[in-house]
Amino acid sequence: VAEKLFVNAQQLLEYSFRLGQKVLSDGFQPDLIIGVWRGGAPIAIALQELFAYNGILVNHYPVKISSYVGIEKQGDEIEIGGMRELLSIVASAKSILIVDDVFETGRTIQELIDKIES
Repeated sequence: VAEKLFVNAQQLLEYSFRLGQKVLSDGFQPDLIIGVWRGGAPIAIALQELFAYNGILVNHYPVKISSYVGIEKQGDEIEIGGMRELLSIVASAKSILIVDDVFETGRTIQELIDKIES
């Protein structure tokens, strides 16, 4: 696991815009952005604003995923809050962008993808 990089609010915004520019330059145009609560939510908002600035209308939706039993220790169970509502929202989405602020094992994102695809 790589060393964690802690950023301030301005850096997070700048990194979010840089990510959005990469997504746009790759030609991907999501119609839904899912921001994993809590850290992914401000990234999702920044991406939505960047896309809107570029004339691309996209909605965003925060989703709470829990797997931690302490500050840095992941538990075995992954809980996804508001799954029923999320599934009704993603049902009409053709392309989805999922964002989070931390990527360690990938377990939580994979669980979210599995639930959406099932």
